[in-house]
Amino acid sequence: PADALKAYEKALQLAPAQGDLVAEAARFMRTQKLIKPAYEAVRRALPYNQANPALLKSYVFLCVDQSLFAYAEEGMVQLQVAAAPADYQAFAVAYQQKITAIENVRNAFVQ
Repeated sequence: PADALKAYEKALQLAPAQGDLVAEAARFMRTQKLIKPAYEAVRRALPYNQANPALLKSYVFLCVDQSLFAYAEEGMVQLQVAAAPADYQAFAVAYQQKITAIENVRNAFVQ
């Protein structure tokens, strides 16, 4: 994983606005619990890739990871426009499952 991380970091330096590359790097960084750097990379690339479904999906999940739920919802609105309907629906299910899991943990903590 360390070598892969170095390779992704180098790729992000060379092509910080390449949407698919940034989305893939962010996906890997999430697996390594590097949420903030992944979020920053995606946030920097979004203005150049507003219609890139892979980048928008990364953005949404990274927002959820940081409890930025309003931003995640904005990302979902953008994704609905950018993605094919079936792709959006499949992602919306995964998104809702993640939100429900967070709410369940929150509710268990409050009780």
